[in-house]
Amino acid sequence: MTTTATPMTLIDVFVAPQSLFDKLNAAKKYSYLALALLMAVSAGGVFAFFDGMSVDWIVQQQMLHVDASGAEKEAAEQFMRDAAPHTGIIGAVMVVIMLLVTTALYAGYFLLAHKAGGANKKSLAYGDWFSVGVWSQMPMLLSTLGFIALFATAASPDLPISLPNYASLNQLVTGFVPGDALFTWAESLNLFYFWSIALVSIAFQRLSDMSVVKSVTLSIAPYIAVFGLWFVVA
Repeated sequence: MTTTATPMTLIDVFVAPQSLFDKLNAAKKYSYLALALLMAVSAGGVFAFFDGMSVDWIVQQQMLHVDASGAEKEAAEQFMRDAAPHTGIIGAVMVVIMLLVTTALYAGYFLLAHKAGGANKKSLAYGDWFSVGVWSQMPMLLSTLGFIALFATAASPDLPISLPNYASLNQLVTGFVPGDALFTWAESLNLFYFWSIALVSIAFQRLSDMSVVKSVTLSIAPYIAVFGLWFVVA
């Protein structure tokens, strides 16, 4: 088993994830570099995306998602118009917060899954699984780079604010529109998640000695719980 790590570990997560998780302890310091990269690219992409848009366009796009009429609609539109010039920075901050919260929650779940379903009882702490949580989200870096390429090469900066979800189930398959019951659900289901699920499954196999079936089941369970309940409620 390889026990050393280099900056190339950032590439290993895409091309040799088994090797990455075999040397998780040594690679942990690079997970913080990966997290910083994720935050910088994600926040920078969102900021640049909205920064070039006109205020009228931002408000128009946001109003498509407002289910109100009369005075409530006017108040919502005024609020959005006041906030529109700051949409880029607000979005960037929210992306960073969500990334940190999501990674922290993943880490807690992974730790519990390891203790409950692992075939070995390796002494893996919360910090180890936080590292796994970071690595598992690296596919979203590629998703974000694709999003940046799309808006950077567009003829106009006034683009649909749903563009960051270009790899969602909705934009690739279902085609729901704002107002449809399953629009937000389908927009939120990014196909890059399946790559993340595969990475977590590999991590469980290498770190917890789980079977393929158990590792896949535990890796996909949070998504089934969240999107399954959301589907029922919607």
